[in-house]
Amino acid sequence: MPTTDLNALLRNLGLTTPWAPTHAGGWDERFIAQHGPITPAEQQFVNDHVLIRTAGRTAVEVGCGTGRFAHQLHHAHGYHVTGLDLAHANLQLARVRGEAPGLLYMRHDVETGPPPHLPVDGIDLVVARQTTLYLRDPQRWIHQVRTRWLRPGGCLYLQVLGDEFDDQRVGRIGPENIASYTVGWATCAHLDEGPRTHLALHTSM
Repeated sequence: MPTTDLNALLRNLGLTTPWAPTHAGGWDERFIAQHGPITPAEQQFVNDHVLIRTAGRTAVEVGCGTGRFAHQLHHAHGYHVTGLDLAHANLQLARVRGEAPGLLYMRHDVETGPPPHLPVDGIDLVVARQTTLYLRDPQRWIHQVRTRWLRPGGCLYLQVLGDEFDDQRVGRIGPENIASYTVGWATCAHLDEGPRTHLALHTSM
């Protein structure tokens, strides 16, 4: 969606940009996610370490914002994608970007468990780009993704912010504690890209 069209839509919906919540339960209903762009380095990392190239793949994006990454997963890579967010405004904009068979958006608190329409232990890919900041207990949630969300051989793709962002939110994952979040995973791929760190965590087959 062109920036001018997005800005016009924001004005028509009466939406403003962000007040930053301390955790997911406090997301402002008028919050518009401002995830960073999908850079060439990120795309290469995703291609090399995240994507599963088999039929019938299922993905969930947690904190999908306006749907940019979920849209690409579906249209460019063929995943059946569910985008989750707690802000109605984000979901409105994601739906304007386009829903389709195999691409839907819904409001769901991920700390209560996986989306109810998806099977436990049956998801191929979970994506959380700059989302763990807003979780009450990200370590517990990451453990739940490994044990309750993903199928054997599934992947959790995390994008987290580094030390250049002086952010003391409860769910901050930084260079000093990344290792603790990788415990229990079969493999971990890692890329530092300026202020952002990309992690691809895979379960055992």
